[in-house]
Amino acid sequence: MTTNGDRRGGFDRRRLLVGGGMLVAYGGLGALAWRGGVVRMLTGLGSAEPLDVAEFAAMGTYLNVTTPKGSGSEAVRLAVEAVAEVERRMSYFLSDSELTRLNASPAGEPFRISPELAAVLAEAGRVHRLSEGAFDPTVPPLLRAWGFREGAPTRRPAPSNVRAALEHTGLDRMALNGATVTFHQEAMSADLGGIAKGHGVDRAAAALSSAGVPGLVNSGGDIRAAGARPCGKPWLVGVRDPIRRDRVFATVRLAAGGAVATSGTYEQYVELDGARVPHVLDPRSGEPVGEVVSATVVAGTALEADALATACVVLGRERSLTLLEGLPGVEGLVVARRDRGRHRIETTSGFDGRILHAV
Repeated sequence: MTTNGDRRGGFDRRRLLVGGGMLVAYGGLGALAWRGGVVRMLTGLGSAEPLDVAEFAAMGTYLNVTTPKGSGSEAVRLAVEAVAEVERRMSYFLSDSELTRLNASPAGEPFRISPELAAVLAEAGRVHRLSEGAFDPTVPPLLRAWGFREGAPTRRPAPSNVRAALEHTGLDRMALNGATVTFHQEAMSADLGGIAKGHGVDRAAAALSSAGVPGLVNSGGDIRAAGARPCGKPWLVGVRDPIRRDRVFATVRLAAGGAVATSGTYEQYVELDGARVPHVLDPRSGEPVGEVVSATVVAGTALEADALATACVVLGRERSLTLLEGLPGVEGLVVARRDRGRHRIETTSGFDGRILHAV
């Protein structure tokens, strides 16, 4: 679909730019639209820089590929195919994905995996160790115990059910040995939803770079820059307000090749016994997390940013900021709940961005 004749700030609105996750890139764009269809003009942030934005459905969200106007569709096609390949390999829900076959392997038997899946699992293991277990892809038994795999939970699970699920959860019960993975417990499985999307974004950005086309890839709020912004300025990324979700409350300057991702608890939740229960569970306790509303991480790759943002939501405000401060090339922004519904915004010391308003 093409909408002709609608030009705002030099942006040819061929498709609607959707901020499918909690971040939206608007470096040089005069307009944006949230998934709900609310359009906001970002005064003072646009430019006459002509850009094309192609939008696709991928990895359970929207994939936006932003390139200089008229740079050609072949590079975009290669970027989209790179994301599709990651989905075919690492989707928890596709019946014939490599991850699904791994999850069906018997306990105690090594399962041979591709180098690509091995690299993603190795990064998952690194972030697992850095976060002291807060990031853990082996959470499906806990999600099933709470009822998140069968739709929306209608009541809290019995403590005994949570304890039983914890017996089949934990990356220390899964061995990655080069090209093989072995589950040490029956009924274990891995879900890479907290890291694979970032990997897909990295692959798409690499495809653009290989084709010699600069741009920006955004998959549901995981963003990676493929080279420098055409005008020479840093890419500008907006962080979605977790309370008033049609607004941006902060901006992040993204250097050429940089990545940023946000994870949060405000988009998917249920009401149980009068309390809001998010779909994010602490894999160490089996309980829902609550302090951090959203965490935004800037890193060298979307793979790393994606996993760290997920870990920060579980760790809580203080421990997540300590973690990010100690990692080279990593910065972050955390929104945490305070008493009486107010929220606290904190950043790492080197965060290159701007807070626009309180949340």
